[in-house]
Amino acid sequence: MAYRNMKKLWTTTVWAHAKQAQLQPFQGRNQFVFLWVASSKRKDPDNICAVGRKMILDGFVAANLMKDGWSGVAGFVDEFAVDRDRPRVAVVIIPAGESLFDKVKT
Repeated sequence: MAYRNMKKLWTTTVWAHAKQAQLQPFQGRNQFVFLWVASSKRKDPDNICAVGRKMILDGFVAANLMKDGWSGVAGFVDEFAVDRDRPRVAVVIIPAGESLFDKVKT
């Protein structure tokens, strides 16, 4: 129940910010680069990004900016930093070109 409420809050928050910023829909599959800026190092980086990434992408889907699943997501990159005064997350969306999968197939 707590996870469901938190997910709804953050998905709606991302949706609202995307609408306010008047973002245009992302075309096709995209790479998502996340910069997770925490207020301290108390939480493990994998715990920060695992749930947060889902909520952000679901907010983008709710705002009709992207398609869910394989048709909208080509990959992720996560980076981490600490800023006690201004914790935040930044997302850079990069249109997917050639797939890494195509380069490493055997």
